[in-house]
Amino acid sequence: MRMGQASSSLTQVLDCVLGPDNVERVTLEDILRRLGPRSYGPGLFLTSAFSMLPPISITPGLPVLTGTLTLVLAAQLLVLRPYPWLPSRLLQISIARVRLERLVARTRPWARRAGKLV
Repeated sequence: MRMGQASSSLTQVLDCVLGPDNVERVTLEDILRRLGPRSYGPGLFLTSAFSMLPPISITPGLPVLTGTLTLVLAAQLLVLRPYPWLPSRLLQISIARVRLERLVARTRPWARRAGKLV
């Protein structure tokens, strides 16, 4: 299933994050490309949730930084970029496929619950 289809559930999105079985490591760029426009939701959620953490929210200047990151992501979504632009150094961050599979497996029950609410 292509991620451009609106009918994909959260669990299908998690399956898309894993991608092909034949790779040992998965980069952030691989994940963003697979998710396409659906990658904006987690990005916006993480930047806004991060800005609400007590040490961040009370430290001078950090709320402005996290707000700016949220604004940059939202602007990229507004101009219809296929997935968020990030510096190449961040895009090359990778995780072992085995670890990613475990993370997806732990996240799946939460995704099912959230999918029912949404």
